Amino acid sequence: MRNTCSLCGGKLKDGICTECGMDNRKSDAVYKSALNQSDCANMKFSHVHEDGKAQAYEKPRMNQTRKPEKEKSEDSATEKARDKGAASYSASQHQSTGAYTPRTFTQGQKQGKKSIGLILIIGIIVVGVIFLLVNGISNMDSPETTDEIWDDDFFAEDEENLQNEDDQFAGANGSLDEDGEVWEEELMAGMYVVGIDIPEGEYTLTGKEGSSYGVFDKEHSISDNRRFGEEDVYQVENVELFQGALVCVDGLYPVNFSTKNAQTQDMGTREANPLTESYEFSGTAVAGEDFPEGTYDVYAVGDDFGVFQFGVDLIRVDYTVPFSFSTLMEKNPTDEYPDYCSVYKNVVFPKGAVLETEELQIKLEPSPEVTTTDYLSFYDNTY
Repeated sequence: MRNTCSLCGGKLKDGICTECGMDNRKSDAVYKSALNQSDCANMKFSHVHEDGKAQAYEKPRMNQTRKPEKEKSEDSATEKARDKGAASYSASQHQSTGAYTPRTFTQGQKQGKKSIGLILIIGIIVVGVIFLLVNGISNMDSPETTDEIWDDDFFAEDEENLQNEDDQFAGANGSLDEDGEVWEEELMAGMYVVGIDIPEGEYTLTGKEGSSYGVFDKEHSISDNRRFGEEDVYQVENVELFQGALVCVDGLYPVNFSTKNAQTQDMGTREANPLTESYEFSGTAVAGEDFPEGTYDVYAVGDDFGVFQFGVDLIRVDYTVPFSFSTLMEKNPTDEYPDYCSVYKNVVFPKGAVLETEELQIKLEPSPEVTTTDYLSFYDNTY
């Protein structure tokens, strides 16, 4: 018999190890067999343990959503409700995880659909034919025929109306005398009246980029605004200027006016301005309240640049028309911004005109001469 333990090498007493307590009296084969016994001896290689006992391995089912294990303490009714809600959401928001099979129709179903479509088409045609027949019968019963409706008097009346419109338009536009004098002048930013500052005639206007002009003539149905430099246009020909029209020039550079049929014999003259006092302000001011109504040259005097504008209600026979005007101003404009001007001449402010400059500081200096002292009537020929 061995004197040492076969497991730990300790001393034996009556075959029992004094160190580890192993009974060395049993043979190695028997002891190893006992040691190697396990509850898993007869189980498959892949299995799980629960409460110290092995459970048989179960192969997972394919195409089934994996769900986390519920706590045993949860209420069973709550678990069922949650499972039901999850199933409902899955059914409404997602497709099945299985392969999609497109819906197909049998030959009988296809034939049935074709029959229904054919019936609908035939029904629509029948309804249309009935409608046309009924409408035709109604027209036959009508006391007026097509010839009676579109008679010669109708066309004659229509032709007469068109002729009257043409005559009215031609009379409104008027015509310029082809004979006249040669006249040419460069006009800075300001307001000018044809027949006083500019003789009536057909003009060629030339300007640099940034400069612009506007012609307002209600009597002759003219409202023309052009800015030089747009689409490389620096000269505009055949600009008709009739007596009484208002011409506005804007921008840093003057606009050249030239004509060969100037009606200088019909020119009027300005009169001395009754105003002598200047006014300086920024923000809002009202003519007749903050300063006297009249004709002024407007100067930009502050460091800021901006928009000078004013508006006034023009009185017509039985209604009023809002008139507004604006221009870009700066004390020292440069070639970089040629749309700005430092002074705008001959601006007429009737009583009640509201001026707006925001941060722009301006000075109103009475113009040397005026076209009229009836300041509101100055804009009668505008729209």
